Amino acid sequence: MELTEIINNLGTLGGVAALTVFLTEFLVNWFSLTGKSKVWTSWLSGILLTVALVFAGRLFGFGAFAEFTFSGVTDYAIVLIIGLFSGLTSNGIFSSGFLEGLLKLIRK
Repeated sequence: MELTEIINNLGTLGGVAALTVFLTEFLVNWFSLTGKSKVWTSWLSGILLTVALVFAGRLFGFGAFAEFTFSGVTDYAIVLIIGLFSGLTSNGIFSSGFLEGLLKLIRK
């Protein structure tokens, strides 16, 4: 994998995460969601946005999804994982409490 491909992939994944944050905040404010519904909205919007971007990337030939094909179960799993992690990012799984717990585990 060349450096340009790595940069292209990271840029695409960063864009998916950023768009998921904006979409989630829009939906949360629009419907005045709280608690678990806010978390589920972020996960679902991340997965659906990733699927939409995969199809847009294939259609217009841009980003890491330009050559993406749904040729097997692994490809579907990759889309779900990217969507799930972008949803986790948007609902704040990487908040200070999570990071403090992770740092405590590393320090031991």
